[in-house]
Amino acid sequence: MRLETQDIIARVKQGDTEAFAGIVREYQRRIYVYCYHMLGHAQEAEDAVQDIFVKAFENIGQYRPLSSFASWLYRIAYHCCMTRLKQKKILGRLLARLQNSTSRAEPDGYAQTYADHLLRGAMLQLPPKERAVVVLRLIEDRDYEEIAALLHMKTPGARKLFERARKKMKAYLLKEEADELEPYLNIR
Repeated sequence: MRLETQDIIARVKQGDTEAFAGIVREYQRRIYVYCYHMLGHAQEAEDAVQDIFVKAFENIGQYRPLSSFASWLYRIAYHCCMTRLKQKKILGRLLARLQNSTSRAEPDGYAQTYADHLLRGAMLQLPPKERAVVVLRLIEDRDYEEIAALLHMKTPGARKLFERARKKMKAYLLKEEADELEPYLNIR
């Protein structure tokens, strides 16, 4: 953790609420990217980021510098995203019953490249904990020790979880590619 961040945390703990803006500036982008990949929707990620920083501000007195501040903040982000995913799943089931339909439109209104679309699809097929490991490892470039600490598991377990998620994503991508090419391969 940078010395500046330590100073800001100390000032916030002493009651300087305005100093917390420095923490937000430092981590907002990274936390947003993490939430976006976990939740799969820009607006939902923005809402989650606000909730995460409010929780961090309210609980900053509980932060102990035994682990990095980033790890502590990512732990809050992980739990926030997990809660949102559970709520989304419950709400989705309820809406499906009410509408008697399971069809869903693409949640975001912007176009993506084909590769981005396939990768997002593969990520969203993963269970939330595996998705968290993939985001932390590939997008946030975290090492396995830090991932293990964030997800309350042992380092070898984090490595195995990542490998399992990677294999699932690869299988999904191969299947999607095969499905896309299948009409062209059946030419007689």
